[in-house]
Amino acid sequence: MRLHVFVLFCCGLLAACASAQPPANDEAGVAAAAKAFQTAMDTGDAPTVMRYIADDALMMEGGTIENRMQYEQNHLPADLEFAKGMKATRMPVQQTVRGDVAWVRTSTEFRGTFEGKPLALLSLETMVMTREPDGWKIKALHWSGMRLPPS
Repeated sequence: MRLHVFVLFCCGLLAACASAQPPANDEAGVAAAAKAFQTAMDTGDAPTVMRYIADDALMMEGGTIENRMQYEQNHLPADLEFAKGMKATRMPVQQTVRGDVAWVRTSTEFRGTFEGKPLALLSLETMVMTREPDGWKIKALHWSGMRLPPS
C-alpha cells in the first residue's frame, strides 16, 4: 500500500514538474513569421503586414513612436510605397528565442528609386515578438537607416 502511495506521489510530482517547464523555443516559427512580415512589406501586402503586428505594438523610426493604429493609418502606406521602387537585399537574419519571447535582427540594403530620385539605403530592423495563441506577433519594431553611396 505504501509503495502504491509513493508511486502515485512520484507520478504526480513528475507531472507537475513537466507542466511547469517553459515552452520549447520555436526557432522555425519565429523565422517564418519574420520572413512573412518582411515579404509582405516588400510586396505591398498591407493586410498581411498588419496580421503580424500585435494590437499593443509600438513602432519606432526616425525618433518617433507610433502605436499599431497610428502606424497603419499614417506610416504603413508610405512604407509600402517606398518598397515599390526598391530592391531589398537582406543579410542573414539573426534571432534569439526564449520561450514565448523572441528578438530578431535584420540588415537590409535597399537600392532603387523613391519619389523620383535614386536612393541607396542600409536599414537595420529589430523586432521583439511574442508567441500568441494565433502565432508569433510583433510587439515592438525599431527601424534605423543610413544612406549609402550610389552604385
